[in-house]
Amino acid sequence: LAGSVAAVEITASAVPPEALARAQAEAPGASVRPGGRVVLTCPDEAGAQRALAILVEAKARVHALAPVRQSLEDMLLREVERG
Repeated sequence: LAGSVAAVEITASAVPPEALARAQAEAPGASVRPGGRVVLTCPDEAGAQRALAILVEAKARVHALAPVRQSLEDMLLREVERG
């Protein structure tokens, strides 16, 4: 099950627009939720570290930093598709 982290998700609020634009370069799956919370989905840990540094530098409130794991079902389906 090693390598089951598919992405890293960062949840933050009070993110200045210029910081959000910079962080989105590291997180192509970014969205703004109701209430102004921003969710950045980074494809790898290195991108998450860079996005987190941008948010901290901008004094945004970081609420969560969590790995997004593939389910066992997703991993099995991928293996079946490979043949």
